[in-house]
Amino acid sequence: MDETKEKLEAPIAGVTVIKSDLKKVLSAHKRFAISGKNVEGSILSAIKFEIKGDILVLTTTDGDRALQTELTILTSYGEDCEFCVSMALAAKLSFIKGELNEIIIHYENNKVEFIDEDFNSKQILRVKNAEEEFPDIQKIMTTKNNFTVTVSQKLIKD
Repeated sequence: MDETKEKLEAPIAGVTVIKSDLKKVLSAHKRFAISGKNVEGSILSAIKFEIKGDILVLTTTDGDRALQTELTILTSYGEDCEFCVSMALAAKLSFIKGELNEIIIHYENNKVEFIDEDFNSKQILRVKNAEEEFPDIQKIMTTKNNFTVTVSQKLIKD
């Protein structure tokens, strides 16, 4: 295959994750992305999905603070890749409880599909073509005095 043609083709990737975990993570990220018409088209109003081996990393930022979460991938196919989706659209995804507690995320041709095989439903979102590159989260987050705090989910209320 011609090397130039190969670079133009978008990667195809898909992962299966736990539906309830994805729902909780998207809810938390909604508070970190900037919303409103004045930031439409800005990368700060998006959520970044990164497929890295057996981990799905989701990242949002308002430029001063960031939230980055990792979900364990149950199954995967295709290539490691990254893409951004408008957080306003991602926040409107709906997940129905069913027998299967899994959701398939399929990325191809500038769209991402959230497939719930339990209910034979598919939600399709357009991948965000931002005018700017997603900021390096490591530069936003300070490196001095870093520490990790673990809090029981029962203690946190939305």
